[in-house]
Amino acid sequence: MPKITAIIPSYNHARFIGEAINSVLNQTYQDFELIIIDDCSQDNSVEIIKQYSDERITFIVNERNMGAAYTTNLMIKMAKGEYVALLNSDDIWMLNKLEQQVKFIEENPQYVAVFSGAEIINESGEVFSDTTHFYYNVFAQENKSRHEWLRYFFYQGNCLCHPSMLIKKSIYDEVGFYNPLMASLPDFEMWIRICSRYDIYILPNKLIQFRILNNNQNASGGGVRNIIANTFETSVLLESFCNINTVEVFNQIFPLHTVNNISDIACTFAKICLEDAR
Repeated sequence: MPKITAIIPSYNHARFIGEAINSVLNQTYQDFELIIIDDCSQDNSVEIIKQYSDERITFIVNERNMGAAYTTNLMIKMAKGEYVALLNSDDIWMLNKLEQQVKFIEENPQYVAVFSGAEIINESGEVFSDTTHFYYNVFAQENKSRHEWLRYFFYQGNCLCHPSMLIKKSIYDEVGFYNPLMASLPDFEMWIRICSRYDIYILPNKLIQFRILNNNQNASGGGVRNIIANTFETSVLLESFCNINTVEVFNQIFPLHTVNNISDIACTFAKICLEDAR
Protein backbone atom coordinates (compact mmCIF):
# COMPACT_ATOMS: atom_id res chain seq x y z
CA MET A 1 0.00 0.00 0.00
CA PRO A 2 1.28 3.52 -0.73
CA LYS A 3 1.99 5.79 2.21
CA ILE A 4 0.27 8.75 0.51
CA THR A 5 -2.63 9.17 -1.87
CA ALA A 6 -2.26 12.36 -3.88
CA ILE A 7 -5.53 13.54 -5.43
CA ILE A 8 -6.12 16.07 -8.20
CA PRO A 9 -9.69 17.16 -8.99
CA SER A 10 -9.42 18.42 -12.58
CA TYR A 11 -11.72 20.93 -14.26
CA ASN A 12 -11.00 23.21 -17.24
CA HIS A 13 -7.32 23.74 -16.40
CA ALA A 14 -5.73 22.41 -19.58
CA ARG A 15 -3.15 25.21 -19.43
CA PHE A 16 -1.96 24.11 -15.99
CA ILE A 17 -2.82 20.43 -15.41
CA GLY A 18 0.48 19.17 -16.86
CA GLU A 19 2.52 21.26 -14.42
CA ALA A 20 0.35 20.04 -11.54
CA ILE A 21 0.80 16.36 -12.45
CA ASN A 22 4.56 16.73 -13.01
CA SER A 23 4.95 18.40 -9.61
CA VAL A 24 3.49 15.26 -8.01
CA LEU A 25 5.37 12.69 -10.08
CA ASN A 26 8.69 14.44 -9.49
CA GLN A 27 8.44 14.59 -5.69
CA THR A 28 11.55 13.67 -3.70
CA TYR A 29 9.23 11.38 -1.66
CA GLN A 30 8.01 8.67 -4.03
CA ASP A 31 5.81 6.36 -1.92
CA PHE A 32 2.47 7.54 -3.29
CA GLU A 33 -0.38 6.83 -5.67
CA LEU A 34 -2.01 9.59 -7.71
CA ILE A 35 -5.75 9.71 -8.37
CA ILE A 36 -7.03 12.21 -10.93
CA ILE A 37 -10.72 12.70 -11.68
CA ASP A 38 -11.78 15.11 -14.40
CA ASP A 39 -15.18 16.68 -13.76
CA CYS A 40 -16.31 16.92 -17.41
CA SER A 41 -13.89 19.64 -18.50
CA GLN A 42 -14.91 21.58 -21.60
CA ASP A 43 -11.30 22.12 -22.71
CA ASN A 44 -8.68 19.49 -23.64
CA SER A 45 -7.71 18.59 -20.06
CA VAL A 46 -8.67 14.94 -20.56
CA GLU A 47 -6.44 14.58 -23.62
CA ILE A 48 -3.49 16.03 -21.73
CA ILE A 49 -3.99 13.78 -18.70
CA LYS A 50 -4.25 10.67 -20.91
CA GLN A 51 -0.72 11.33 -22.15
CA TYR A 52 0.63 10.22 -18.75
CA SER A 53 1.26 6.48 -18.50
CA ASP A 54 2.79 6.28 -15.01
CA GLU A 55 1.52 3.13 -13.29
CA ARG A 56 0.89 5.05 -10.07
CA ILE A 57 -1.85 7.11 -11.76
CA THR A 58 -5.54 6.20 -11.63
CA PHE A 59 -7.56 8.41 -13.99
CA ILE A 60 -11.36 8.69 -14.17
CA VAL A 61 -13.66 11.07 -16.04
CA ASN A 62 -17.03 11.89 -14.48
CA GLU A 63 -19.97 11.17 -16.78
CA ARG A 64 -21.36 14.60 -15.93
CA ASN A 65 -20.21 17.63 -13.96
CA MET A 66 -20.61 16.80 -10.28
CA GLY A 67 -18.76 19.64 -8.58
CA ALA A 68 -15.41 19.82 -6.80
CA ALA A 69 -16.59 18.59 -3.38
CA TYR A 70 -18.31 15.49 -4.80
CA THR A 71 -15.28 14.70 -6.96
CA THR A 72 -12.86 15.18 -4.06
CA ASN A 73 -14.95 12.94 -1.79
CA LEU A 74 -14.91 10.20 -4.42
CA MET A 75 -11.12 10.28 -4.62
CA ILE A 76 -10.77 10.17 -0.83
CA LYS A 77 -13.00 7.09 -0.72
CA MET A 78 -10.80 5.46 -3.37
CA ALA A 79 -7.57 6.34 -1.56
CA LYS A 80 -5.35 3.49 -0.37
CA GLY A 81 -2.78 5.68 1.41
CA GLU A 82 -2.42 6.37 5.11
CA TYR A 83 -2.35 10.08 4.24
CA VAL A 84 -4.21 12.15 1.66
CA ALA A 85 -2.73 15.20 -0.08
CA LEU A 86 -4.88 17.32 -2.39
CA LEU A 87 -3.57 19.43 -5.27
CA ASN A 88 -5.75 21.75 -7.34
CA SER A 89 -5.32 21.26 -11.08
CA ASP A 90 -3.93 24.79 -11.50
CA ASP A 91 -1.45 24.73 -8.59
CA ILE A 92 2.08 23.32 -8.21
CA TRP A 93 3.80 21.46 -5.37
CA MET A 94 7.41 22.22 -4.55
CA LEU A 95 9.43 19.07 -5.14
CA ASN A 96 10.16 18.34 -1.45
CA LYS A 97 6.61 19.03 -0.28
CA LEU A 98 5.60 15.47 0.62
CA GLU A 99 9.00 14.60 2.08
CA GLN A 100 8.91 17.47 4.56
CA GLN A 101 5.31 16.91 5.58
CA VAL A 102 5.54 13.14 6.06
CA LYS A 103 8.64 13.59 8.20
CA PHE A 104 6.92 16.19 10.36
CA ILE A 105 3.62 14.40 10.92
CA GLU A 106 5.29 11.07 11.73
CA GLU A 107 7.57 12.77 14.24
CA ASN A 108 4.61 14.71 15.68
CA PRO A 109 1.64 12.31 15.70
CA GLN A 110 -0.45 14.61 17.90
CA TYR A 111 -1.30 16.56 14.73
CA VAL A 112 -3.82 15.08 12.29
CA ALA A 113 -3.01 17.41 9.40
CA VAL A 114 -0.05 19.53 8.36
CA PHE A 115 -0.25 22.52 6.02
CA SER A 116 2.43 24.88 4.69
CA GLY A 117 3.06 28.39 3.51
CA ALA A 118 2.43 29.20 -0.15
CA GLU A 119 4.11 31.17 -2.89
CA ILE A 120 1.42 33.10 -4.75
CA ILE A 121 1.74 33.10 -8.55
CA ASN A 122 -0.32 34.52 -11.41
CA GLU A 123 -1.64 32.78 -14.53
CA SER A 124 1.78 33.06 -16.18
CA GLY A 125 3.54 31.43 -13.22
CA GLU A 126 5.16 34.68 -12.09
CA VAL A 127 5.41 35.42 -8.37
CA PHE A 128 2.52 37.64 -7.32
CA SER A 129 3.53 41.24 -6.63
CA ASP A 130 0.22 42.87 -5.65
CA THR A 131 0.69 43.35 -1.90
CA THR A 132 -2.89 44.67 -1.56
CA HIS A 133 -4.46 41.46 -2.91
CA PHE A 134 -6.40 39.30 -0.44
CA TYR A 135 -4.28 36.21 -1.15
CA TYR A 136 -0.90 37.93 -0.87
CA ASN A 137 -0.36 37.17 2.83
CA VAL A 138 -3.46 35.27 3.90
CA PHE A 139 -1.62 31.93 4.26
CA ALA A 140 1.25 33.39 6.31
CA GLN A 141 -0.06 32.32 9.72
CA GLU A 142 1.43 31.61 13.13
CA ASN A 143 0.51 28.24 14.62
CA LYS A 144 -2.31 28.14 17.14
CA SER A 145 -4.14 25.70 19.38
CA ARG A 146 -7.28 24.23 17.88
CA HIS A 147 -9.42 26.51 20.03
CA GLU A 148 -7.47 29.54 18.82
CA TRP A 149 -7.89 28.39 15.23
CA LEU A 150 -11.65 28.14 15.70
CA ARG A 151 -11.77 31.61 17.23
CA TYR A 152 -9.75 32.93 14.28
CA PHE A 153 -12.03 31.18 11.79
CA PHE A 154 -15.10 32.82 13.33
CA TYR A 155 -13.75 36.36 13.64
CA GLN A 156 -11.28 36.47 10.70
CA GLY A 157 -12.18 33.75 8.19
CA ASN A 158 -10.32 31.07 6.28
CA CYS A 159 -6.52 31.20 6.20
CA LEU A 160 -5.42 27.63 5.45
CA CYS A 161 -4.10 26.69 2.02
CA HIS A 162 -6.12 23.61 1.07
CA PRO A 163 -3.72 22.26 -1.62
CA SER A 164 -0.83 22.49 0.87
CA MET A 165 -2.51 19.96 3.17
CA LEU A 166 -1.36 16.47 4.13
CA ILE A 167 -3.98 14.78 6.34
CA LYS A 168 -4.47 11.40 7.96
CA LYS A 169 -7.10 9.65 5.85
CA SER A 170 -8.76 8.20 8.96
CA ILE A 171 -9.86 11.70 10.00
CA TYR A 172 -12.46 11.79 7.20
CA ASP A 173 -14.02 8.64 8.68
CA GLU A 174 -14.44 10.51 11.96
CA VAL A 175 -15.48 14.02 10.91
CA GLY A 176 -17.14 13.22 7.57
CA PHE A 177 -16.43 14.27 3.99
CA TYR A 178 -16.70 17.63 2.23
CA ASN A 179 -20.21 19.04 1.93
CA PRO A 180 -21.16 18.56 -1.78
CA LEU A 181 -23.68 21.42 -1.58
CA MET A 182 -20.85 23.90 -1.00
CA ALA A 183 -19.00 25.35 -3.99
CA SER A 184 -16.83 28.09 -2.46
CA LEU A 185 -16.14 27.14 1.16
CA PRO A 186 -16.20 23.33 1.59
CA ASP A 187 -12.60 23.31 2.81
CA PHE A 188 -13.29 26.05 5.37
CA GLU A 189 -16.25 24.15 6.79
CA MET A 190 -14.02 21.07 7.00
CA TRP A 191 -11.40 22.98 9.03
CA ILE A 192 -14.07 23.86 11.59
CA ARG A 193 -15.08 20.23 11.96
CA ILE A 194 -11.47 19.04 12.23
CA CYS A 195 -10.35 21.70 14.72
CA SER A 196 -13.41 20.99 16.87
CA ARG A 197 -11.64 17.71 17.73
CA TYR A 198 -7.99 17.78 16.68
CA ASP A 199 -4.85 19.88 16.36
CA ILE A 200 -3.31 20.93 13.04
CA TYR A 201 0.04 22.49 12.16
CA ILE A 202 1.39 24.84 9.49
CA LEU A 203 4.99 24.45 8.32
CA PRO A 204 6.44 27.91 7.60
CA ASN A 205 8.13 26.73 4.39
CA LYS A 206 6.40 27.64 1.13
CA LEU A 207 5.79 24.14 -0.21
CA ILE A 208 3.24 25.03 -2.89
CA GLN A 209 2.73 27.56 -5.64
CA PHE A 210 -0.86 28.77 -5.34
CA ARG A 211 -2.14 30.27 -8.57
CA ILE A 212 -4.38 33.34 -8.72
CA LEU A 213 -6.48 33.38 -11.88
CA ASN A 214 -7.60 36.52 -13.67
CA ASN A 215 -11.09 37.98 -13.19
CA ASN A 216 -11.79 36.22 -9.86
CA GLN A 217 -11.95 32.77 -11.45
CA ASN A 218 -10.62 30.96 -8.36
CA ALA A 219 -13.27 28.83 -6.65
CA SER A 220 -12.98 30.97 -3.52
CA GLY A 221 -12.49 34.26 -5.38
CA GLY A 222 -14.49 37.46 -5.04
CA GLY A 223 -16.71 37.36 -8.13
CA VAL A 224 -20.46 37.97 -7.96
CA ARG A 225 -21.24 34.25 -8.27
CA ASN A 226 -18.96 33.46 -5.34
CA ILE A 227 -20.35 36.28 -3.23
CA ILE A 228 -23.86 34.89 -3.70
CA ALA A 229 -22.67 31.36 -2.90
CA ASN A 230 -20.83 32.59 0.19
CA THR A 231 -24.03 34.10 1.56
CA PHE A 232 -25.62 30.64 1.69
CA GLU A 233 -22.46 28.82 2.69
CA THR A 234 -21.77 31.14 5.61
CA SER A 235 -24.94 29.83 7.24
CA VAL A 236 -23.56 26.29 6.92
CA LEU A 237 -20.31 27.42 8.56
CA LEU A 238 -22.23 28.89 11.48
CA GLU A 239 -24.15 25.64 11.91
CA SER A 240 -20.82 23.85 12.23
CA PHE A 241 -20.03 26.01 15.26
CA CYS A 242 -23.43 25.15 16.72
CA ASN A 243 -22.56 21.46 16.39
CA ILE A 244 -19.66 21.78 18.85
CA ASN A 245 -20.95 19.50 21.60
CA THR A 246 -18.40 19.98 24.36
CA VAL A 247 -18.78 22.78 26.90
CA GLU A 248 -15.02 22.92 27.52
CA VAL A 249 -14.25 23.38 23.81
CA PHE A 250 -16.91 26.05 23.32
CA ASN A 251 -15.73 28.01 26.37
CA GLN A 252 -12.12 27.98 25.17
CA ILE A 253 -13.19 29.30 21.76
CA PHE A 254 -15.39 32.03 23.22
CA PRO A 255 -14.02 32.74 26.73
CA LEU A 256 -16.16 35.89 27.07
CA HIS A 257 -19.37 33.92 26.47
CA THR A 258 -19.01 30.80 28.62
CA VAL A 259 -21.78 28.24 28.98
CA ASN A 260 -22.50 25.66 31.68
CA ASN A 261 -24.47 23.12 29.67
CA ILE A 262 -24.36 21.72 26.14
CA SER A 263 -27.98 22.80 25.69
CA ASP A 264 -26.87 26.45 26.07
CA ILE A 265 -24.38 26.39 23.19
CA ALA A 266 -26.75 27.12 20.29
CA CYS A 267 -28.50 30.03 22.03
CA THR A 268 -25.24 31.53 23.28
CA PHE A 269 -23.66 31.23 19.83
CA ALA A 270 -26.70 32.98 18.32
CA LYS A 271 -26.09 35.89 20.71
CA ILE A 272 -22.42 36.01 19.70
CA CYS A 273 -23.46 36.24 16.06
CA LEU A 274 -25.99 38.99 16.77
CA GLU A 275 -23.31 41.03 18.55
CA ASP A 276 -21.00 40.79 15.52
CA ALA A 277 -21.32 43.60 12.97
CA ARG A 278 -21.08 41.13 10.09
